[in-house]
Amino acid sequence: MHATMLKKIDKSALKIGMFVEDFVGQWDSNSPVRRRFMITSPSELAHLRSSPAITAVIINSARGEDAMASETASSSPAPAEPASLDKRECLIKIGSSSKALATLFEGLAAERSVDLAKVNSIASDVQDMMEKEPLALIGATRIKSKDQVTFQHSIAVSALMMHLAAHLGYSNGKVRLMGVAGLLHDIGKTRIPDEVLNKSGKLSQEELQIIRDHPKLGYEILKDDPHVPDVVKDICLHHHEKLDGTGYPDGLSGSEISEYVRLSTICDVYDAVTSHRPYKKRWTHRDAVEFMLLEKSAFDRNMLHAFFDSLEALG
Repeated sequence: MHATMLKKIDKSALKIGMFVEDFVGQWDSNSPVRRRFMITSPSELAHLRSSPAITAVIINSARGEDAMASETASSSPAPAEPASLDKRECLIKIGSSSKALATLFEGLAAERSVDLAKVNSIASDVQDMMEKEPLALIGATRIKSKDQVTFQHSIAVSALMMHLAAHLGYSNGKVRLMGVAGLLHDIGKTRIPDEVLNKSGKLSQEELQIIRDHPKLGYEILKDDPHVPDVVKDICLHHHEKLDGTGYPDGLSGSEISEYVRLSTICDVYDAVTSHRPYKKRWTHRDAVEFMLLEKSAFDRNMLHAFFDSLEALG
């Protein structure tokens, strides 16, 4: 990871090539620009300079152009660099988030609805880990315990989806929405018997069909809940669809599959193949890249390349 050099500068001193970490002032979540991005175009520069809600900008000189000393804002110091999280700390935090997610899912039987506030809280914790120490988080989610595999996988997918969404330039609200969807995408697996879900040997055709029922089971849980966004329901139901129509449960193809589902599918498959589980060895990043690139008709190619670019950017 690159060292972080944060500086607070006047927005008038911004220039193309600077990396924006954050804004000072009231940031508009519907803005065409986002937190944490490189200024690459005159339109982005003009928007930041002309925005009446932004009073100053925090830049990261380790990831982009620096500012002259005279251009540094003097009204208040730049925020302290976020404390680094090592892999052990990430394991502890992931364990805590997994337990929180498990408790939330277990409560569905009684409450019959998802506590979206709690899901958002978990997504916030995951986003915080991903922003502070993404490599430690990704590494810590590679080994999944047998009894927590569904929840730890959901946390990893949530983190990857938010990371890719931010890389693609989604608004902060949509980034968080992708995080929530990642946490809930496999909620149907809570309705699969443990002896099938965690079986270490080869699945029978009947057991395989039971596993493949989890998107529909998850959708049944979420479909009538007015508080769960339709995008989240769509991702839950269709994250195993493929562009060539060979996926499940509905055999959707091409434009029938939304952009957000395409994003979720890439993150879901990547975490699944690169994770070590009690019943399989994990693939290396290189193995996953080769496999997913060879699956030419399964994934959105532009988004797949963007996903790999986003991982390479982590260092």
